Amino acid sequence: MKKKSFLLYVELMLQGFVALAFAQQTPDSIFASYFRSAQTFADTYPREKAYLHFDNTSYYRGDTIWFKAYVATAEGNRRSSISRPLYVELLDQLGNLIERQIVKLEQGEGHGQIILKTSYLTGYYEVRAYTRWMQAFDAKPYFSRTFPVYQSKWLNGNMERSISTYYLDKTMKQRPSTIKEKFILRFFPEGGGLVRGLASIVAFEAESRDQGPVSVTGVIRTKDNRILTDISTLHEGMGYFAYTPELEPAIAEVEYEGKMYCFTLPEASSSGYVMYATNKNGVLDVRVMKNLETSQDTLALFISCQGRPYTYGVFDFAGGPIQHFYVPTTRLSGGVVQLSLISTRGATLCERLCYVMPERTCRIEADLTDRTYKPYEPVCFHLSVRDKDNHPVRTRLSVSVCDALNSDCLEYDNSIYTDLLLTSDLKGYIHQPGYYFADSCSQRLKALDLLMLVRGWRKYDMEQAIGTCSFNPSCFPERELVLRGQVRSYARLKARGNMVVSVLVQRDSSSIAGSSLADSLGHFSIPLEFLEGTMDALIQTSQVGRKHNKMTAICLSRNFSPPLRRYGYPELHPSYVDTDSLRLLSALSDSLYEDSIKGDAHRLNEVLVKGSRRKRHRIVEFEQSISAYYDVPVLLDEMRDEGMYISKLYDLLPRLNKDMVVEEYLNEGEYSTITCKNKSLFYFVDGKLMSDGEVYLFLGDDVDAIKYIILCEGRGSLNAGEMNTIRNNPVDFGILGEIDHFDYIVNGYSRESLLAGVICYITTVDGWRPERNSGGSWGIRRTRIQGYSRPLEFYSPNYGESKLFPPDDHRRTLYWNPDVETDEHGNVELKCYNAGNSTYLTIRAESLYNGEPITLTK
Repeated sequence: MKKKSFLLYVELMLQGFVALAFAQQTPDSIFASYFRSAQTFADTYPREKAYLHFDNTSYYRGDTIWFKAYVATAEGNRRSSISRPLYVELLDQLGNLIERQIVKLEQGEGHGQIILKTSYLTGYYEVRAYTRWMQAFDAKPYFSRTFPVYQSKWLNGNMERSISTYYLDKTMKQRPSTIKEKFILRFFPEGGGLVRGLASIVAFEAESRDQGPVSVTGVIRTKDNRILTDISTLHEGMGYFAYTPELEPAIAEVEYEGKMYCFTLPEASSSGYVMYATNKNGVLDVRVMKNLETSQDTLALFISCQGRPYTYGVFDFAGGPIQHFYVPTTRLSGGVVQLSLISTRGATLCERLCYVMPERTCRIEADLTDRTYKPYEPVCFHLSVRDKDNHPVRTRLSVSVCDALNSDCLEYDNSIYTDLLLTSDLKGYIHQPGYYFADSCSQRLKALDLLMLVRGWRKYDMEQAIGTCSFNPSCFPERELVLRGQVRSYARLKARGNMVVSVLVQRDSSSIAGSSLADSLGHFSIPLEFLEGTMDALIQTSQVGRKHNKMTAICLSRNFSPPLRRYGYPELHPSYVDTDSLRLLSALSDSLYEDSIKGDAHRLNEVLVKGSRRKRHRIVEFEQSISAYYDVPVLLDEMRDEGMYISKLYDLLPRLNKDMVVEEYLNEGEYSTITCKNKSLFYFVDGKLMSDGEVYLFLGDDVDAIKYIILCEGRGSLNAGEMNTIRNNPVDFGILGEIDHFDYIVNGYSRESLLAGVICYITTVDGWRPERNSGGSWGIRRTRIQGYSRPLEFYSPNYGESKLFPPDDHRRTLYWNPDVETDEHGNVELKCYNAGNSTYLTIRAESLYNGEPITLTK
């Protein structure tokens, strides 16, 4: 007790000395110290940004998503050498992880592909990319892009854009929901807060549950109906107004769809500071104001770009309650700039984001003509890269050429320029970011500044940077690919140190074995730098000097994905550029082409597949019957990485779905019954209908034998025989495939009794056999270890002099090359062939050259 009292006394004495030393400093020396600390913080913890250039803007099941990855330093946009592995994930509309790729970066660049299996459901999928170092900070930034994935169907010469409607179970993983109210108005005071008696700019955002951002008009009034000002939206549901708060907050009254809505403005503080900033004629003009109730204090305004402070100014308000600060924007890096008002105690009082337009010094040009290309016609074009003085630039480019009529075209779409310089520093989904850079008119600049007010956020926390708030990164940069883990006790999950961790990695006929010694806290690491693809692995632990395995929990540190974000309304309701007039010209060109090939050249005969429309209808029916689906190996690994031990099917199912209830647990050797939503659960294991007892006996304790579990309800749930969903090859359900004539008794169950319950489709892993148990043994952890993904080569047919053309060439991406390099003259010649229909072409080329993102869309 005396020892604790003595330590407390010493701690209080130290705090007193620190406070005394702090009090003896002048404000100038304090802020100079803060500035030095922020510079050191920026040097010690440089940030990264990621961007993916995709070959297309939408996809169909069975397509391949080709991408080029750029990882740059946030400060300066130089190719980053901080991280080697880049994690690229494909998530479905709900947020379930469908696939993860690990791209090996070389000088901040890499490329890869994601194959959209025909078993995937249609919907709006998110592709996101991040390094582990990007997840080390409180704000966990990452690249994100949403794509529609359609049904695979070629109809009347065009790809049919079809996405099924699903009614998936609420117990599945869910993204943050969109707004629940029919209409909402959000307010964003400039600088972060309102102060009574001080005029402020207040931005607002109007959003509807059913329409997304909407345009509205209205008024700001007091509670006694005194009109203060009119308001209206300017762009994408955003607007602003000037407002001087009084004792009681004012009310915003707006009209939406013929109905009046009222929203109360944020309450104002009795004292404090207000910041007002404008960016005109190359000068950043910042005003800081205080009211009479605020005691005089000395403050500093820090101007930062990408976490590094460029300059600061000190205010003492001796000259009055309004202080000005002018900064020429030529002294700042282009992009998002952060203004932070800081007290001598290191507290952030106001914060504001502004945008400084960077100078564009490079451009990409292409001679691809705006004309209709005939079927199978060669496409030859040149790209050139020039600087502002028209000097050639030698650099690497990623290039895609697409069929404009059968690819979805978004106006003002994302690019490497908009993502690295704008959206990566803002919060939430930014719709049509290219709009803000289409030209430099006052309307767009006003909309861009309004976006800063609405989407601005504290990505770079100045209190951490200046050292008044502690910062401990949750992880460190990955210079190479390493799998880290911890050995814990099996029962209580306490750290078990100094254990030998042995690893056996197997793929096909080859295997790699190794061992590592865990430290005193049980931490160990497994190098994966030279591994490619996903491999089966056995991990076992033993005590030093002993051969026998030790039953422990082997927890792996690989579940570090960023949190899910909510979709913006336009992401789920994209509005594409209308190409109907171009389609008429294309159809006319196709007709002329068909007449011209009746001579020497001709297309191969097409084969009509009967019954495809009926089959497709039943596939859609089956998809819509799915209420939940689970990638079992992925989910098991997540549970076991946290120390959970799951070995039995009736332990797994209730953890996957809260609506599944274990009815009873019988004696050893017998099995419990599980119901779902108070309905009977019918099991189909690899296409074979089984009863409760049969399925448990069939799988035993071998829960690792399960690959997928899909829950279905309703009439379409028995159409799985028509659906390539459960395996890479269609499941043969026999008479279940003929659902329209299903009048038989199967395993004692009629069609009606099956449909009255919940169908549970279980697919086992490839090559699994009941007589050979592949479950875990004593002290052995079975898992899948992922190395770097091997990039494939994009296939582009070379028709050359051929006069026989295939009828099914429905490619929409005609050319994709992630590593095109210009010559010493800044030029490169590219060639490909058109697909099987007349169309117009679009080209996109992107590059990161000397810290400048450059792009071409034509």
